[in-house]
Amino acid sequence: MRLRLSCLPAFRGSLLLALACVARVAAAQPSLASEATFSPQLFHPAPGPTEFMTIEAARPLLHLQVAAGVSFDYARNPLAILTYSSRTQDPYGVKVFAQAHAISGEAWVALGLFDRAQLALSLPALLYGSGQSFDGDQPPPDGVHVRPPSGAALGDPRLHLKVRLYGKPRGFQVALSHWLSAPLGTANRFGGEPHWTGFAGEPRLLLEWIGSGRIRAGLSVGFHWRARPSTYYSAGANQAITYGAAVAVEVVLQRLQLIAELYGHHDFGARMDYTAASPLELDVAGRVQLGRGVALTVGVGVGVLEGVGAPRPR
Repeated sequence: MRLRLSCLPAFRGSLLLALACVARVAAAQPSLASEATFSPQLFHPAPGPTEFMTIEAARPLLHLQVAAGVSFDYARNPLAILTYSSRTQDPYGVKVFAQAHAISGEAWVALGLFDRAQLALSLPALLYGSGQSFDGDQPPPDGVHVRPPSGAALGDPRLHLKVRLYGKPRGFQVALSHWLSAPLGTANRFGGEPHWTGFAGEPRLLLEWIGSGRIRAGLSVGFHWRARPSTYYSAGANQAITYGAAVAVEVVLQRLQLIAELYGHHDFGARMDYTAASPLELDVAGRVQLGRGVALTVGVGVGVLEGVGAPRPR
């Protein structure tokens, strides 16, 4: 009996000590989410009439007119995160490029309806991506150890709908559009949103001005919603206000067009680092008409304001 009574408190004390040790180890583990279940890509070609690049034209395709396109781009340093202290969970302020190189592509096909509406389907993909790894200030296994995903990843397919509310062949055009993505891409590799729950979309208000000469201008304002936001250390993807403006000048009639675009967004993620929440990108390009209905566009871009997806350069 004495043995039992003396062993019970000893066992209880050992158990409490073990629980205390587990609690200390758990507290030392990083609590930062590290889901790469979003695409940092800012550049998405707008399906339909090719007045601009990423800024969607208010004018739809003509009735039963079919258009298709494919784009490729390379982005350097599109995704930067801040290193963290394993002990305090505070950012150092030292940047690490979780995605240092990204080669992306996107294909789309669109159909015009009744000279007023347009349906389109697009499929983005990360053809190749790589990033920098870093270790925190604590040794394994308690410290922060980041190994960004690399390689290729399929993006989430998008279904687009656009309806023109007002517009004539010349002057102002007003339209509403919305794209909806299905979480069918490669999750957790900077390709697509989380499987089964990661639906996303963006309603937009589109304004376009078609001049009597060779100048066109466009404006887009939208709200990018996500059913399941993602956080990757100090960066991520949450609900965001989107905006963009474009101007196109036809330098050589029906042969050469120059385009300039400025677009970005503001992410409302609660844990987002403020330097990553509001990317802004400037793109300039030239479009050459190769033949009837066939055109080639070549351009460059740069992140004016740093943030998720803003490259240096594209």
